[in-house]
Amino acid sequence: MPSSASFPENLRMYRRNHGLTQTALAQRLHFSPETISAWERGIRRPHMQQIPHLARLMGIEAEKLLQSIGAELDEARESRPQPRAASSHDAVVRFESQRACEDAIREAAGMTERAKILTIRGEKYFMGSRSLLYHLCVPRRNGPVVSVKVLVLSPDSAHISPELAAHLDHESAEEIRDKMRHSLDNLRYHARHNKDFLVRCYQESPNFKLLLFDSTLFVSSFVDGGPKHDHSTPVFQMMREGNPLVPGFERYFDDLWARSSSSE
Repeated sequence: MPSSASFPENLRMYRRNHGLTQTALAQRLHFSPETISAWERGIRRPHMQQIPHLARLMGIEAEKLLQSIGAELDEARESRPQPRAASSHDAVVRFESQRACEDAIREAAGMTERAKILTIRGEKYFMGSRSLLYHLCVPRRNGPVVSVKVLVLSPDSAHISPELAAHLDHESAEEIRDKMRHSLDNLRYHARHNKDFLVRCYQESPNFKLLLFDSTLFVSSFVDGGPKHDHSTPVFQMMREGNPLVPGFERYFDDLWARSSSSE
């Protein structure tokens, strides 16, 4: 791969040399086709923490990949004013909803070696081969092993009440529990077939939804006075480096995991 070429040029060259479409390359690298397209057009670039894993998957040296991105950045700097200095607020990115950040979630999950997921049911993440994080359920034939811990609300939790069912327009609390059991059975299936995929159930009222992929955290809150909806609740993306909130949220997950029960 020529180190003097830009990252979009190198990525296109890699894809064409391997006879891949953007969709096929996206599947190989565990990104969305939209991300590959944006990278090839120079609209977006990989995050720094994504470089080692991306380089390994592409079979190139991380230093060369960095050089190609650096060459692109140098060219871009010459054509526009220098950006402002980064501030502490740059450590947190706000998305209007989970739907708005799904590409970012896929990117972070696509190269993670350790994932911790705290949610209510998990069906949007793991049910079906097209779900957001389905690839984390399947052991990778190539590349590093991915360790996944999933915490879901127990169908027997007292949080599932007739009042909640009415608020969510369900006929009964038992209807909600049936859906939760179905999702939990799906997670149990994956846990039985992947020793690195672990599932536990918590009983407490949900406070946060957490998706932690190595050094990248996505978090949203359940504590604003009502049930959370993915299409309207803000999601915050945080990087571990220089941000004490990330280890704090991870400690919250670890403590809840320790006092939760096996899904079996």
